[in-house]
Amino acid sequence: MRVHEIEFLSAYRVRLTFSNRRRKVVDLGPLLEGRLFAELRDPARFRQIRIDPESGALCWPNGADICPDLLYSGRAPAQQPVGRRAAGGASRRPWTIP
Repeated sequence: MRVHEIEFLSAYRVRLTFSNRRRKVVDLGPLLEGRLFAELRDPARFRQIRIDPESGALCWPNGADICPDLLYSGRAPAQQPVGRRAAGGASRRPWTIP
């Protein structure tokens, strides 16, 4: 699944059009937590959002990105405390979703 279009609605709400032509309104505000995403609470920085041409993910110039599958499914990212390791010893990015 890929995001093909973004339309700004209000604050952190956007209408996304996916590769299967389905359109969905998403509030990205709850995802803007943690060091990398917190700076995107500034409306000017938030509006720098782009679609990555390779992955179809939403991305910003500071390196923050959100997987299109997560946006399509509407599920929150997995939560894991900082410093914990995923199965197999691989380090996973910590998410803090209210």
